[in-house]
Amino acid sequence: MIECTIKIVLFNQKQNQSWLADELGVSRQYISRVVNNKQSFSRERLNEFCKILRCQPGDLLRYIPDNDE
Repeated sequence: MIECTIKIVLFNQKQNQSWLADELGVSRQYISRVVNNKQSFSRERLNEFCKILRCQPGDLLRYIPDNDE
């Protein structure tokens, strides 16, 4: 499973989900769904996250093995 770690990046940068939503021009609900792993996003959106948060894709995502692996 791929888990979104944007919440950690935002915390470390002393920013919040509302700020990120405003920077991206998207709804706060969308950011909440992404942060809580309920919404997927495209590579283009990943690029936008990285640009705004000044980070690498690996800072925003992590792999968690399934129990059967």
